[in-house]
Amino acid sequence: MTIRKGQPWGKTMSLPEDALIASTDSELADHVSESYPAADIFDAAVTLSASEIVLGVVGGDLHRTLGSPTHTPEELRNGAGVGFPIDLGVVRFTVSGEAGEGHHYSLFAAHLIATSRSSRSLWAGRTVIAMNAAFRGAENLAPRGHPNDGRLDLIDGQLAPLDRRRAHKRTYAGSHVPHPNLEETRVRDISISNETELYVELDSSSRIRARHFQIRCISDAVTVIV
Repeated sequence: MTIRKGQPWGKTMSLPEDALIASTDSELADHVSESYPAADIFDAAVTLSASEIVLGVVGGDLHRTLGSPTHTPEELRNGAGVGFPIDLGVVRFTVSGEAGEGHHYSLFAAHLIATSRSSRSLWAGRTVIAMNAAFRGAENLAPRGHPNDGRLDLIDGQLAPLDRRRAHKRTYAGSHVPHPNLEETRVRDISISNETELYVELDSSSRIRARHFQIRCISDAVTVIV
């Protein structure tokens, strides 16, 4: 069950001996997709359950969102960690090739960043940000977000140069101010389309180019022990 206001979240628990450990957000997503294909998750052919899928996490932006505890893998297995049920993001890309249009599926644990320019500069062109974690590196992009509320924090828009500089400063401080050129919403499921290809980065790792993609939040997908 997703977190509710006023309810406790997380509990002390031991990491099972056979559980995998991720040191990055992309490793966390990869560990899940190795057993549960992203296409099956997106199409609801399989259901993820935080009560059944348990992983250790020792690094990454989701780990930072959960307080950046410094437990070693051995300490996690000996009961020093805290387990949290978390959501995951799954995305279906519509891609074109010689055989026509097809689909490519991926999971992400912390964030999806799509930009219309390959420089990865936020808001220089159209930028779409879907956050499950609060952070991307030093940037606090979703200060009001929560990785177990059943939604992704979405920002979509483009800023002029002066506004970009101001936005970057606020991003590091986590003190966002609404801007008329940025649409900020919290979503369970959303489709994104652009006239030209967007450069899409998942968990600061894999990148794909696409003009159309659909993002879904998978609630209570896994339990992470940190």
